[in-house]
Amino acid sequence: MGIDWKRITFGLDWAAVVCPLLLPISFVWDVFTYWRLLLRFWFSRGANAHQENVRKVQDQVRSWRTEGEGRKMCTARPSWMSISQQQLGYKDRMFRVRVDFLQDIVSIDKENMLVSVEPGITIGFLNRALVNMGYTLPVVPELDTLTIGGLVMGGGIESTSHKYGLFHHLCKEYEVVTADGEVITANEDENDDIFH
Repeated sequence: MGIDWKRITFGLDWAAVVCPLLLPISFVWDVFTYWRLLLRFWFSRGANAHQENVRKVQDQVRSWRTEGEGRKMCTARPSWMSISQQQLGYKDRMFRVRVDFLQDIVSIDKENMLVSVEPGITIGFLNRALVNMGYTLPVVPELDTLTIGGLVMGGGIESTSHKYGLFHHLCKEYEVVTADGEVITANEDENDDIFH
């Protein structure tokens, strides 16, 4: 059973047909998204749009409270974007909150060696941007497509974690949209129960 690739591709292996097409497209997409990220950072588009993007999330959470019909809430990130090969059907029953527009570097504080990012930016893009400026993070997982939000929530681990801890141990502060749609800051001094 299944697809007979040999017949469809005139006797060629499917990889010999697909790779010459997909690899250049993937490369162009990678270059485009990387330069988009850098340009948005250089022109402060990410920083300028951040508060508006957070308001979009707040509005969705508030509408969940009125329209959610008792369902649990989750991100609207589709299953095909997950690092897992499993079909994630659990989201079909939940109220989905879009956060895909939260993908920017908000600021870099060179004096205090702090970078502020949105949760949807991938570690690969963040690390490339930081390395180009002469910086890096102490914990950089090898999979470039992992998002910062995913690393924080999933306890991102890497070969230097024995020295620096898991990825969330690097974080100094979180900006959190609560279930009632309010924005709070969580760090060592403020809302430390949420921070830890």
